[in-house]
Amino acid sequence: MSYMIFSIDNVFEVHTLAKFLRYIDTLKHSSQLEGNMELCIGSWEGKLEYSFIMLTSDFQKYVVPLGWVDNQESTLQLYNEKGNRYSTFEVTQGKLKFFGIMQQVTKEEALASTGWTYRPDLDAYFVTRVF
Repeated sequence: MSYMIFSIDNVFEVHTLAKFLRYIDTLKHSSQLEGNMELCIGSWEGKLEYSFIMLTSDFQKYVVPLGWVDNQESTLQLYNEKGNRYSTFEVTQGKLKFFGIMQQVTKEEALASTGWTYRPDLDAYFVTRVF
């Protein structure tokens, strides 16, 4: 099972964010999603933004085709292999590049990193250890 961490185009535009959240909420309550989507807060090179995590299958079926991520530089795909959670950096051309292993860290470790993800639902910070 794999998951996608992503942001949407114009995530800070209130109307766009509201439309996206309404869309996902409708899918969830009509039992169309295989899993749940959770809100995250992420940072890359000091730039904060809202992000989301959901099953890759739901992302491919409901987010990509409607253009929500057309102008995103990349998304982060997480997948399990032999009990370790690996992350894969997905470039817009669809090419997958191994990026490293995502691990839970302290808030201080996360804030000192180039990039991190905070999951409010878990009250946990995560970073990808690059190899």
